[in-house]
Formats: sequence, C-alpha cells, structure tokens
Amino acid sequence: ELARRLEGLTSRTVAYAWLRLEFPAGELLAAEHRYDSLPASISDWCRWPSDARPFVDADGPAEAEAARFARRQWGVGIDRLREWGVQFCTTGRHIYRLLLPVKLGGRLVAFQARSYRNAAPKYLTSRYGEVTDPYAECGRPARALLFGLDQLTPGCEVLLVEGPGDVLAVSAPARPCVALMGVQLTPEKLALLRGYMPGHIIVALDNEPQAHYRGL
Repeated sequence: ELARRLEGLTSRTVAYAWLRLEFPAGELLAAEHRYDSLPASISDWCRWPSDARPFVDADGPAEAEAARFARRQWGVGIDRLREWGVQFCTTGRHIYRLLLPVKLGGRLVAFQARSYRNAAPKYLTSRYGEVTDPYAECGRPARALLFGLDQLTPGCEVLLVEGPGDVLAVSAPARPCVALMGVQLTPEKLALLRGYMPGHIIVALDNEPQAHYRGL
C-alpha cells in the first residue's frame, strides 16, 4: 500500500507487480504467495458446473459433437482437451458449450464457456460474486483473469492472444501462450502478467479493428 501511494499506482495488484520489477530480490518471496497482494474484493474460489462432462473417447454423439467443434475451430484433438482439463455441457446454463478452466498457481479460479452451436454470446465467463451468492460461480472478476498463466517462467518469451482456444491451438513449452479472454488488457491483467516477469511478449490478436482492443 505504501508503494502504491508513493508511486501513484492504480491498485495494490499493480503496485505488487511494480515492486517485483524494481526489486529483483523479491524473487525470494515464495511462489505460492504470488497473489497475496490482490485486493480484498477478490477471493479465489470457483464452482465448476455440476453438469460438466469430461472428454472420454468421443464415441457418444454429444461428446463427438463437442470434439468435432474443437477440431474444426482450433485444430485440437481430444488429447489436447484432456491435457487442459476442458469439459463440455449438454444441460444447464452452459448448455452446448465447452468449459475452459482458468487456473492460477495450480488453483481453479474461474472458467470460460464457449458455445459450439452458435449461441449468442459465443463466450460466457463464470459469474463473479460472493461465495455466499448461490448464482455466483467464482470470486475473481473477468478484469483479473488470464488463461494459461501457469505455463510461464521468468524470462520466457510469451505469445499474447485473444481467446483460450488460441492457447490450446498454439501454446508450446518453447513459447507459452496466454489469452486475454477478451479484448481488454486491464491493469489487473497486466499486473498478473508482469508478476511472472516474462522476457519478451509478442502480441498476436485476431484481425479486428484496433479500436476494439483496449489497454494495449
């Protein structure tokens, strides 16, 4: 909080990222405390949809339909979907959507649901709210979410893309890929990214008008 005030930074999350950059000795901090400086309004918990189904062998018609979409849209097979913990729904609020888990420090904190039957909107992000709210699905708002962060290591080269499906398609150990989960690079997202101290960031977003992207 002192650093935030003295440097005129917008939030404690941004201040924490600044401290890590300015003072390399901060690496002595244990990795599991990487998110301790988040504002009190953010609580990392997530309710994974109870009707979610894992990919097994794509023999069933429902599973095969979801798998065909992933293959057609992103060029990924069932093994890749399993590797990233992707599941699908055929009932409930996320009916006919692929569920893409968002993890930070190995902990599930949110998810994004991608329609595979052309429903609008294409993407639904888990509902943010208090854990006591029965309609809430996570305690972290969309402005503080990035997909694929746990792949990063200090000094690595990172490819910054728009959607989680892009991460599934192109991420590799030699060049990990992180998704904005939208078109905004908010201070919270930037702080998360800086917290891993990547060496080089390559921005590779969709072919959209520049005005669609905010914060880049």
